[in-house]
Amino acid sequence: HGMAQERGDKESIDYAEFYNGYLQPYFGCFTCETTKNILDAISTGESKNITWDAWRFWLVWAFRQYPEEIRSIDDLNETVFRHGILPSFLAKEMPDKKA
Repeated sequence: HGMAQERGDKESIDYAEFYNGYLQPYFGCFTCETTKNILDAISTGESKNITWDAWRFWLVWAFRQYPEEIRSIDDLNETVFRHGILPSFLAKEMPDKKA
């Protein structure tokens, strides 16, 4: 049924399709734990799908925060991952070592 699926009134894409379309340049393994954790971090529900609203949040954020870095759709995707998703994921994975 194509890439976008209707879930109620929300369009979404399943994890495998999102990985193939967006994550593969950044993560070489779809079934690896890190990739699954990144997908879970982007997803806003339990459905194992990425909604358009969730992805749109990151795209708009990147445009507002780093407009000088975005000249193409590839730049936009790279900016989202490099400045948004990866740092927030790594911050959760690597707690402060204050002891």
